[in-house]
Amino acid sequence: MKKLYEICDIVVTGSGTAGLEFICEGKSAILAGSAAYSDSKVTPFYAKNKEQYFEFLKNIKSLKKTSQKQKNIARKILYFFESGKFISKKISSNLIKEDKITRKFFLNNFGMGFNQKKYFNLVHNMLKQDINKSQVFTKIINLV
Repeated sequence: MKKLYEICDIVVTGSGTAGLEFICEGKSAILAGSAAYSDSKVTPFYAKNKEQYFEFLKNIKSLKKTSQKQKNIARKILYFFESGKFISKKISSNLIKEDKITRKFFLNNFGMGFNQKKYFNLVHNMLKQDINKSQVFTKIINLV
């Protein structure tokens, strides 16, 4: 069975991780809604309004492919979301505690005991946040 990203060049999504997963595979993603990775460092095709969304769709065949740098950033973000882990050698635990978004994520997730449904709800809620406001995600994106 072929995976969707093997037969599609571009994904159009609202705000879920499908766009992030496609970018990880070197495919472009058009975001019709706000997502945690709605950033030109990850995808330049984040529609901030209806006109921009339809402009992306109108020019879908001429959209630039995902760069290797965007792919790498997307993989770091997706790894973080899927595993709940971070690179402790590069990111201090104090930064995790000071950052409101990640502190809430870890306290809610690990403080309550692992529950898969709760974990995915937390990840979903975290994806709604603007990661550009998170010091931890800024560190993740800038890791070499």
